[in-house]
Amino acid sequence: MLRGAGALVVALVAYYATKRLLDPGPIALDLLRRDGPYWLILAAVAGPLFGLLGARWRSGKGWRRSVPVALLGGALVAEGLRVPTLFFPGVATTVTATLEILAGLTAAWALGPRDLRARTLVVTLGAAAAAYLAMDRVREALGSFRFTP
Repeated sequence: MLRGAGALVVALVAYYATKRLLDPGPIALDLLRRDGPYWLILAAVAGPLFGLLGARWRSGKGWRRSVPVALLGGALVAEGLRVPTLFFPGVATTVTATLEILAGLTAAWALGPRDLRARTLVVTLGAAAAAYLAMDRVREALGSFRFTP
């Protein structure tokens, strides 16, 4: 579980470091200050959770294989729905959002048990709705918290 959290935290730091190198202007630092703590906390929580879900998916049968895939797909769908509200509108934002939604639905369909595909998609959409609403709650909770590098 710690490896999952560590991997997502390292990926997050690498993302912002790369963004800073490629875009040395103040926008990169503003994004880090505004979104860094939010994504860092989500990475620390999601890493172990998705590691545990992946282990359950590999070793489970029936619905025990369906739920982990549905939760992963739901997270991708929720982020795809949230992307247009976080970034500037345009082709890149629309393409990113569409690909995330398609990836989430495809993962749920392709990786879930064949006899439970319809149920897996329903759970995926429910997980997406819950994650979408949770994103607002976490962001509100962190509203006064700011990271200063």
